Formats: sequence, C-alpha cells, structure tokens
Amino acid sequence: MALPRRGFGLPTPAPRPAPRAPRPPRRGPHRPPPPASRGAPAANPAPRPRGTAAMAHGAPGRIELPPLRPPLPPLAAMTAADVLGRSPAELSALRDANAASVAGGALDFPLPPGAAPLPPRVEHVSLHRDADDLLDVLGEALWLPRAFLERLVWVGAVHYCPVHPRMPEAFASRAPAEQRERIERLREEGLRAVGRGTELQTPRRVPAAGPPCPAREGGYARVHVHPKRFPAASRVDWGARVLGSAPAWAVVDKPRGVQVVSTADNVRESVAHRAALALGEGGDAELRVTSRLDRGTEGVLVFARDAAAASALGGVFRGEGGRLTKVYRCLTRERPPLGVLRHLAVVGARVPGMPVFTRVVGEWAAGGDGGDGGAGGVLGKRKAGGPGGAGAPTKAEAAARRKAERRAEVREGRRHEPKGCELVVTASERVSLGPEGRAVLGEAEAYESTVRLVTGRTHQIRAQLAAVGCPLLGDTLYAAVSGAWEGGRPVAPGGGAVGDSDEIALQAAVLEVTSDADVFGDGEPVEGGFRRVWRAREPWWRARDA
Repeated sequence: MALPRRGFGLPTPAPRPAPRAPRPPRRGPHRPPPPASRGAPAANPAPRPRGTAAMAHGAPGRIELPPLRPPLPPLAAMTAADVLGRSPAELSALRDANAASVAGGALDFPLPPGAAPLPPRVEHVSLHRDADDLLDVLGEALWLPRAFLERLVWVGAVHYCPVHPRMPEAFASRAPAEQRERIERLREEGLRAVGRGTELQTPRRVPAAGPPCPAREGGYARVHVHPKRFPAASRVDWGARVLGSAPAWAVVDKPRGVQVVSTADNVRESVAHRAALALGEGGDAELRVTSRLDRGTEGVLVFARDAAAASALGGVFRGEGGRLTKVYRCLTRERPPLGVLRHLAVVGARVPGMPVFTRVVGEWAAGGDGGDGGAGGVLGKRKAGGPGGAGAPTKAEAAARRKAERRAEVREGRRHEPKGCELVVTASERVSLGPEGRAVLGEAEAYESTVRLVTGRTHQIRAQLAAVGCPLLGDTLYAAVSGAWEGGRPVAPGGGAVGDSDEIALQAAVLEVTSDADVFGDGEPVEGGFRRVWRAREPWWRARDA
C-alpha cells in the first residue's frame, strides 16, 4: 500500500482539538537557525542529545557509527490518529514501512557489505503543533524513533522552514482543491505571523550542531527517510587521496562513485566533506568547490578552504587571470579516431525520468562560433581584457556580465541552442585491465585514450566519444543516448530505465594551472605567470590490486 505523503501529498490532518500554547513573539524564535559555520562550533550552543554521540573517526576522512536499530514507538503511540489524520490501514502501512526503514540499515556508516539501497522515501510534513524541538513533532507525525530522526539530522536529510512554501505546480495539479486551499491558508497565516523573508519560506537543512530547531505550527518539514548513499566514500583512504594542501587550498584525487559536494539528503558522503575531515577540519566542514567532476568520474580536483581563495581560484577556472590544461584518460571498447573532434551539442537536454545530459546534434565546422561567439567554455586561453591587462574588468563586473549573458540566453530562447564542443584525442593504446577493471567493466582489454579538452562543456568527453561510436566503458547513460531512440526517448541497450553510472572509465588525469598571480603560493615561475601541475594516480581500471 502506498504511503501517504505529508503536506504536499494526500489530504492533511484535521487540527488537534487540544488548546494551543500561546504563540511565541513575532519572527524571532521561529527564524530557522543559521547553518553552523564551517569547522567552527556555534557560540555557546545548548547541548543536544544525539544518536550519533558514539561516532568515531578512525583513519583520516573515515566515519564509523554503530548500527542503528532503535525500536519503533509502542502501539499506544497510535492514539495520535486524530492528529495524523490517517486511517487504521494507513497507520498499519506506516508501521510496516518504518520497520523496513529502521531494519534496512539505511543510516549505517559504513553500509554493510552487499547491502541493497533502499528505495527513495521522502515525507512532506505540515507541522501540527508548536514545539521547542522539531524532532518531537516529526516523531509524532511520522511515527519514527527519535534516535532514527537524530541520525537523519546528522546525515543532513531533514529540512525545515517556519512559513509553509507554495505547493509546487507538479503537486498542485494533482492535489484536491481542499488540500490546495489548506496549504495556501497555512502559508498566509505564516507570512502574517512570522514574516515574508525568503529565508523564512525556503526549506533549509536543520543543522546537526547547536540548540534544537524550534517548530512552528503550520510550518513545513521535508524528511528524506532513505538518504541516497555513496558507499564508495567509506572504501577510500582519504588521507592518501590528498595530493597537496595549504591553508587556503587543497587538491584531491577524487574516487569514482562519490559526489563532489553534498546532496540534498546526505552531507556525510561527499568528497568536499571527507577530504575536509582528512585535513583535520572537524564537525560539518566542507571544502569549497572550484570545479566539479561527475559522480562516476575520478581524478584531480582543486578545492578552496576559505572565501578569498574560492574567489581567486574560481576566477582562474573561469579563464579570468589564468589558463587551464585538462588532460583525461578514458577507456573504450573500440579505438576512437585520433586528432580533433568538433561537434555541436545541446547541453542540459532533458527527457522525463532521465538524468540531464548533453546531446550531440551535428558537426561543428571549423571557424564556427559554437553558438556563443567561440569563447564560452574555452579552456587554455585568457579572455580578452582579463585581469592584468588594460581595461581589465573587476570581479564584480565579470560576474555581472556572466549573469547578464545567462539571462539573455533565457530571454531570447538560446538556453538550449547547440554549442560548440572541441577536444583532441592525443593517443590511444590497447591495455590490459586489472582485477577490479575486469570485474566491473566485463572486459579483459580495452583502448585507453588520452584526451585534452579545448572547450569545457558538461559531459563533453562522454557525449563526443559516444557520438563517434566509442562510448566509455561503464557509461550506461551515453551508451543509450548515442544509440536507438523510440518515442522521443533513448532505449537502454539492455532494456529497462536509462540512468547514470557510479563506475565510468574516465579519469581527470592531469590538471595544469597557469595563473597571472601565484594563487597557490608555490607555483613555478614561467612566462606569463606561475604554473602548478597535479597528476592523478594510476586509473582504477588498470590497478593491479583487486
């Protein structure tokens, strides 16, 4: 039996007949608590009991927690049916679902070997009463043990705002009129009582540190009961993955199968968080992103450790005051053509039920502007009038220009126009795969190619090589996108749904940064600035150790 979805889902509960406590003063107590500062404890935080108090950090970047199997609340707790607005059958289904959630190990760190991921489960809750601690109200509404909810908060899977947000159009089109009217009424009451600030009506992650988050009747919470997990994060020696660091920056050899930054439901299994732990930053610290790699891709990533470094490095990675050389290794069943590959592609193409992808639509003729004047996304070249030159724009001016360009694209309908993609396949050789490569990719040998990017489009290497008949091994998404389409959708080679993979044979092998200023502090002086080069370890598919 399908579970009712709270708040935005099926009909919401009737008001509780018990008298309400007086409403707290306007605005103040019900503002969502600010996120904890990176790596710094909140000032004089009131202690909050946590089910994660026994957390232990072994090797740098490793998180170990005892298995969590708290008992469900006793049957007597079901007397809250008048608050929950659920029938006995719905309550029975909820109990069964909660038992499966608690017993399924969804919040074990690390995940047990061979554990199957639990299906997504997101609960939308319109809060039925005021409380000093949000978890008290969520425990009543969802009938989940407090220890389980505490760990969900620690994982980063609980979001709250005191003013009920608007119902998304996708929900509103299916919801009964009574449901829509009730949500709008709760929203209007919240706007009058708490305020109209955007931060008050935008669900924000409930911080794991500091005092309990207060709850307001009529507020909204989103609970990801089954957070998406990235078990590869627990199989990595993160200390060995740090290629270099300084007080302002860090360079990490990202493993495959791990998100670069935290997801909406998991802050504990990202590269940015695990690398911060390996560097000795405690608590909820995350390194600041300057560039990204796909979840299934491994290789060199540069992070900033403070706001000033993030600004300086971000400018260099955008081609303002520096140039980049990015070299990748990839593995294909067929040998790709050597030399320059130039295509036009729609970046950010969407098909319902599929990840966003880049779709190659044709060749990019030499001399063409690629839909953006030939400049957008180009690596290895300083932009005209960049920092250090005459008439150089300030950082604020450059940011304003980029924002204006994006708005113009949307306004003029050019957001999804084909853009130029260019790369160079510099070498390709037949290699033998190691034990892990053979086990994961199902091949004993394959062609390993070296690719240098000229433009920097999303999924560019994956899309372009698939377009010439050489999809990367392990890349289920572009094996489908480059193949047969039926009814406006790509057909998965083996049938079933088309999704992305956690294990793609693609590595960001070399990153060379040449900048006008010595942003890393120990760059090699060269003509035109300072240079730093980082190289990834041997690719995972060739590693000899299983």
